[in-house]
Amino acid sequence: MFAVCMLIDICRGAEVERPATTTIAPVVSSLFWTKAEIIRQSYLASGLIADAITTQRIISKGGGERDPLARPLVVMGWGGQVAATGMAYGVGLMARYMTRNRWPRLSKAITVGYGSAEWACAGSNVEVLRNWRQGDGVRWGYGIR
Repeated sequence: MFAVCMLIDICRGAEVERPATTTIAPVVSSLFWTKAEIIRQSYLASGLIADAITTQRIISKGGGERDPLARPLVVMGWGGQVAATGMAYGVGLMARYMTRNRWPRLSKAITVGYGSAEWACAGSNVEVLRNWRQGDGVRWGYGIR
């Protein structure tokens, strides 16, 4: 009986007339994937890819990964490297997306700074590869497996 009374009240509520003139707030377009954002994300992704390639070359020569967070995945070969790179890109994209409305300048700086750090790591790896000799991996700190 109680359920029938509740159903009648719900149906009465649906029949309430609404005013003919309702104002709708204008929608502000806040597109995330603008041309500038695509360039920033491409910069980050290319830095991550360059770091991944050079890291795998160092590992193939007998070296190891210095980053303790990425080491368990990266030493598994290309599959682990792709997983670590994908997670790193996801973290950068998430940080950019979550801070875009409240702190837009900081948000852009996070993406560019993270991309620059990855390019610096790739440059360091290239320098290590350029000067690689047998046994150099241990001296440069890459001998950890």
